Amino acid sequence: MMRRFGANTDKRRLAVTLGLLLLAAVLLFAAEAVLDNLHGRPSGEPERIPADALILSGAKAEGDGFSLSGAGSAAFDVTPADIGNVTFSISATEDRICRVRVSLKTGAHREEFVQYNLYEFFSQDGTVTVPLDGTDVRSVRLTFEESCRGLTVSGVTVNAERAGFSFNLGRWLLLVAVAALLILVLRLRLWKIPYRADSPNCRALLFFITVLLLIPSIYCAAAQEKMTEPYPLEKPVESYGCYVQLFDAFQKGQLHIDMDAQAELIGSLENPYDRSQREALGIGAYQPSWDRALYEGKFYVYFGVAPVLLVYYPFYFLTGALPTDATLMGILSVAGVAFMTLLFLELVRRFAPNAPFLLVLLGVVTLPAASLLYMLTTCASFYYAAVLSGLVCCCAFLYFTLRAEAQKDGWRRKTLFALAGFFLAATVASRPNLALYFLIVLPLLIGVLVKRPNGLRSTLCDVAAFASPLVVCGGLLMAYNYARFGSVFDFGSAYQITVADTSQYGFSFGNLFPALWHYFLQPPEIDCLFPYIHPAYDDLRSYGGYIYNAVHISAAAFPAAVGVLLAFRSGWTDRVEKYTVRIVPALCLLMAFFEICFAGVHIRYAADVLFPLLLFGIVLLCRFVGERLQNGGSLALSYTLTAGALVVSLLAGLAMIFDNEADYIVNSLPGVAEKVRNLFS
Repeated sequence: MMRRFGANTDKRRLAVTLGLLLLAAVLLFAAEAVLDNLHGRPSGEPERIPADALILSGAKAEGDGFSLSGAGSAAFDVTPADIGNVTFSISATEDRICRVRVSLKTGAHREEFVQYNLYEFFSQDGTVTVPLDGTDVRSVRLTFEESCRGLTVSGVTVNAERAGFSFNLGRWLLLVAVAALLILVLRLRLWKIPYRADSPNCRALLFFITVLLLIPSIYCAAAQEKMTEPYPLEKPVESYGCYVQLFDAFQKGQLHIDMDAQAELIGSLENPYDRSQREALGIGAYQPSWDRALYEGKFYVYFGVAPVLLVYYPFYFLTGALPTDATLMGILSVAGVAFMTLLFLELVRRFAPNAPFLLVLLGVVTLPAASLLYMLTTCASFYYAAVLSGLVCCCAFLYFTLRAEAQKDGWRRKTLFALAGFFLAATVASRPNLALYFLIVLPLLIGVLVKRPNGLRSTLCDVAAFASPLVVCGGLLMAYNYARFGSVFDFGSAYQITVADTSQYGFSFGNLFPALWHYFLQPPEIDCLFPYIHPAYDDLRSYGGYIYNAVHISAAAFPAAVGVLLAFRSGWTDRVEKYTVRIVPALCLLMAFFEICFAGVHIRYAADVLFPLLLFGIVLLCRFVGERLQNGGSLALSYTLTAGALVVSLLAGLAMIFDNEADYIVNSLPGVAEKVRNLFS
């Protein structure tokens, strides 16, 4: 009887769940169909604008329209009426995301144009319909931005009728998938399932999710026209990035790069690091010498050597060619996703053993985007490669250290400690400032030395295993520095040929508040254009001197970072754990202070601060919710806020892929950017 009752209950539950899924699909279909076809619906009679009625600026009349060689505008009067859209046809030879600004004169604003809409479109769309909601419109002005260069515009019409039935299948499928996920989570009570590190099902699902997270990393490398550069080089060495130049120098048995003529010219100046003196010689920004280190008449690469040794040489031995910048970023990104996921799961195992599995999954998905790893991947340049290499090696170092400490005595423990030592050295050889994060695991390492869990002899072997690769690699790195700049601790950053004389940089406590503001509190720019969340530029106008200040994104855009403040809750029973989590916010602030004093404010520098902040922030959020789940406390508010913080952080990180300094996706893969944009606009 009870078995039959249980079977009937399960059948009814399954039937209700399937019914809800079907209902959600139908409702979303109706909403998509109605809203998509109402959007931009005409508010009056169609009116086609003849070519001779267009008042052009920065555009050239052509046929029944005009062509654009850059930014330009076209204004025209209309019969006073309400306007629901402005439509025009376009043709272009290049794929590009374009922007047009629509301004109106209305009965309420007859004297001047007022902006009504800023609209993005794809250069191969054929016909563009800009939705409006203008009342009593008298005149219209279309202002095309520089991104519209090469367009030919014709057939300008207001209140054009929509052609046929419109339906965005991709957006509907995305919404159905999200709705189905929410229904399954609620109906099957998935939020109550705890994470178990030793569960085969948990491991299998996490492995599957991690493999999916590798797709963006691989795609960015595979989507380019070529993935390798032939070696020997086919072009002058000045035409390549720093890492190719450094590889070429090593192959020639030297440490300096072959740009002796310009080195001699710049070296003749009284102060070659003074930008104004170089510009007087006609050597401006982004010349071949830009962002190289000039020392005693030779140019050197001051960026960390690790990518050359860890990626370029293995790649060259396997293929006989060198990776392009995008290929390098793809390789580093794959390693980064793997090590970041492993580190996160190790932190969860140690600090949040009762975390809900659903939040752990969401954390795994969020981290590569919110930590800016994906953004770094899309910016195929040696500037970003140095940051990404440092992030990867630092995550690997932290993971192997934590894993080694948790491992039982034996050869595996020693091997893990050896790998930890190696990747600490690789971190310094990638991005020296990230060595600061060694302090995260310092309490744990001190605990090993003090407690000696496996006896004195085994502990000494642990120390030897960790120190051996660190001493060997560190010694080689010191010798490399000494051979170039005459000091074992000089990485060459003071000799940069860049925007300012970096030898004058130094610590200034006056920059403490700017560091706090720019790296933790500065809000992102939010508007109605995809991807809706954008990096922002902010000038506090009081830095006590020159500072490199560019578009930036701070921790304020990623609410999951607030989780690090939970480190200061009471109730920690393990002192090592308490000191470990509490030192992270202080180290991140110190890193931000270092960045602003010696580098400045830039979106790529934000990654140095964000990845430990988000790693520990998400782990501590999972711990907090896990404790309430274990103790039978109310979950509704804490679970909702935590999941919401993770989702917003994920979306902000994904937005940075499409809007950053380099804008690689928008400029090099505009078709991809357009397909994604259409899902959300």
